[in-house]
Amino acid sequence: MLPPYPSRMPKANMKNALVALLVAGFSSTTSLPAQQQGAPASCVWIEAVNAVTGNPITEAYAVLLPSGSQSPEIAVTNAAGRAPFLNLVPQPNDQGQEVVTEILAEVDAAGYLPYKRVVEVSAVRRIASCRLVPNSTGFVTPLVSSADGGVFVLPGLGTLTVPASVLAQDAVIKLIPIPDFSASQGILPDILRYQIWAQAQDELGQLLPGVLPSQHAGITLGVTLPSLAPVDAINEVWTSHSLGVDFSQNLSQASSFTDDRVVDISICDGHNAATQTYSVPVTAGCGDLWRPWETTKTVESVSKVVVGSVGFKCGHYMASKTFGQNKSITHTTSVSLSVANCSEVGFEQGAPLSKLTGKMSTTVTGTVGSTTATTTTFEQTTSVNATNPVSGVPGVQPVGWGCVSGTVEFGYLHTTYRFTATRKKICIGGYVLQTRDLGTIEVSGLFDQWFTGVAWDSSCPGCAGTGSVPSDMRVY
Repeated sequence: MLPPYPSRMPKANMKNALVALLVAGFSSTTSLPAQQQGAPASCVWIEAVNAVTGNPITEAYAVLLPSGSQSPEIAVTNAAGRAPFLNLVPQPNDQGQEVVTEILAEVDAAGYLPYKRVVEVSAVRRIASCRLVPNSTGFVTPLVSSADGGVFVLPGLGTLTVPASVLAQDAVIKLIPIPDFSASQGILPDILRYQIWAQAQDELGQLLPGVLPSQHAGITLGVTLPSLAPVDAINEVWTSHSLGVDFSQNLSQASSFTDDRVVDISICDGHNAATQTYSVPVTAGCGDLWRPWETTKTVESVSKVVVGSVGFKCGHYMASKTFGQNKSITHTTSVSLSVANCSEVGFEQGAPLSKLTGKMSTTVTGTVGSTTATTTTFEQTTSVNATNPVSGVPGVQPVGWGCVSGTVEFGYLHTTYRFTATRKKICIGGYVLQTRDLGTIEVSGLFDQWFTGVAWDSSCPGCAGTGSVPSDMRVY
C-alpha cells in the first residue's frame, strides 16, 4: 500500500516527513530552479499542473511506484511544479527505439482532486505531466431532498437520477468530469471511457462528508458516450466503478446503455469511472471471437526545438545562463492518420487524439482527421551556473560524467510516433494476429534539457586515453 497523502496524514508527521525528504534529497548548493538542487540530470521528474490553466502547482505531494516494485518513491513539487525522483532513471533507448517504463503515479495538492494513473517514462520522456483537476470546476444540482430524491438535467453534462432515501441528508451534489489526460488510465480493466468526481455539499459549497453513499445505491448519471467498438462488435458491456475519495476501493457493477449511446454510470462518493469491453465474431478461420483492438506506438523520429544552450567541459558548465520565458507555450505538431483504418478499429473521424495516446501524460489536443495538433506546456525559467556539474549531482561525479565535453541544450523534444492497432483470436495451439497501421502523431515533450555533441575528453583530469559517453546521458 502506498503512503497516505499529506492531507490525510497527521500534521506533525507530515511536516517531519517532508522536512526529512527535503534535507536528505536536496542539500546541494547548485542553483537550478527547473533541475532541482541535487537532482541527477537523467532522473525521472513529475510535473504537477492545473488541468484547466496549465499553470504549475507548487507543494504537490507525489508518490511513484514503478511497475514490479514494492518500494514507492516520494517527492514534493518545487516552485516550477516539478519534483525529481532521484533513484528513478529511465532506460536508454535500444537501437533508436524508446524503452518505456510504466509507473503508478499518485499526486495530491490542496484545492485539487486526488490523482492516480499509470504514466509512461522513457529516455525521450523522462518528465511525466500530471494534470490535476481543480475542485472549483464542475456542475452542481439544486438542493436535493433526501426523502424525495429527484431527476436533474445538467446541461452540458447529462441527467442525474437520485432515488429517494439514499442521501444521508438534504444536499447539493457536485459533479466534476475528469478529462482524458487526467483520467486514471491503467488502474482498471478493459477500456476506460469516462471518469467523474462526485461530492455532497451544502448550499454554501461546504463539503458534507458521508452524505453521498460510498457504495452503489442507485444514483446514476446518464451521459452520451460514443462507442470505441468497431461496427461489427458484439457482447458490448459497460461497467461502473466506484473508486472512493482516495482510490482506496474498486466496487464495480454493470451499467446499462441505450442505442443512442446514453450510458447510465453509477455515482458514489469520490471518483467514479465507466469502462467498456466487447468482442467481434470471426467470419472465417479458427476461433470464434476477436478480442478488442489494442494500440501500440513506436518512435519514428525525434526532432529538437532548442530554446537555449551552454557549453560544458569535463562535465561542468562553462558559463552562467538563464533560459525560459516562465509562461505557457503552445506547440503545433503534425498528425497523419488513416481515417479509414482508425474508423475500422473504433476511432471514428472526430475522435479525440487522447483516445489513441492513452497513458502518455502529454496533452495532445486534436482529432482523428485533423492534420495538426496542439500541446500547451509551461516553460519555467531555468538557470545554470558556471563550474557546476551538468550531471546535477554534487561532489564526486558519476562514472564517466567528468570525462566528457559538449553542449547542454534546453527546449523541447518533438517525437513522432507511429500507432498500430492489433487484435487477436485464440485458436487451438496458438493465436492469430491482425494489425492495422493507423498513422503518425507528432507529440511535443515538456520543457527539458539534453546533451549534444558529446565526446570523451582525454584532457580532463584523470581521463587519459579513451572512453565512452555514459549510457544514462541523454544525447540528442
